[in-house]
Amino acid sequence: MKDDEQNDCTWNVILYQSMSGDSEEGNSTFEMDGGSLTAKNGGMFYTTNTESTITLSNVDITSAEDSEFFLRCTGNNNQRGWGTTGKNGADCLFTAVDQTMEGDIIWDSISQLDFYMTGGSTLTGAVTDDETYAGEGGDGYCNLYIEKGSEWIVTGDSTLSKLSCAGTIKDADGNTVKVKGSDGTVYVQGTGKYAITVESYDTDGDVSGASDTSDWSSYEAERPDGL
Repeated sequence: MKDDEQNDCTWNVILYQSMSGDSEEGNSTFEMDGGSLTAKNGGMFYTTNTESTITLSNVDITSAEDSEFFLRCTGNNNQRGWGTTGKNGADCLFTAVDQTMEGDIIWDSISQLDFYMTGGSTLTGAVTDDETYAGEGGDGYCNLYIEKGSEWIVTGDSTLSKLSCAGTIKDADGNTVKVKGSDGTVYVQGTGKYAITVESYDTDGDVSGASDTSDWSSYEAERPDGL
């Protein structure tokens, strides 16, 4: 993707509602099971002005050198008119299954993000709240669920709504990371320099709301006689 002044950011995969009449409102879905995905410019996944479900399972992902994010789930101020700025957030269900991921997760208060890490998934990055396109804000959230066996390697101070972790959270040097409530409550007294600020915290790691990759049989069809 080329840099374009009309776009708020650059990306590799986008799930969005363009408002141009070429698509209907609904749930945008991206699934990938195995294989490889390579970005040449910009962030990896961007979802805005729509409801979406993204499911990755053991995909070999290569980020661009200038990548600004792994996942951006926010509103936008796109000049092409993707909804109304301040009201065009995203509602995303993201599930990683035995998936290695690098890069930040960006969200805002007019969006809703449920991010599940299952199996032996690993995320290396920070989770940040960017209100650039959120207008007066909203009641959105970012919830992160980490199953036992999965790991978050934190690379910067992070902010999210709910953190439910039965897995491992540490920094790149192996230090534990401080987890504190927005009210000042300290849930985990970390030994590293980074802190995660949350509205709520538990160690359940409940991933019952995660999505699954579809079975091929759900899409297969009989071969037409003419082929």
